[in-house]
Amino acid sequence: AIDKQRDKAREQLQALADKLDANLVDGLLNAEERDEADIHEQRQRIEQLRAALAELKSVEAKAKALLGM
Repeated sequence: AIDKQRDKAREQLQALADKLDANLVDGLLNAEERDEADIHEQRQRIEQLRAALAELKSVEAKAKALLGM
């Protein structure tokens, strides 16, 4: 079940990659999580992703409102 969740998250991230910072996407997809420091860094990247997704949603919502959608 965890593997399926991870695979789905990777697919979704790759689908949005062109709308997100390339370094962030690369870090999320290719990070090693061998120790606590690595895990902490990955958690920070996840927080950055959440902020970027919130901004993306906001921008898309504004665009739709302007287009009368």
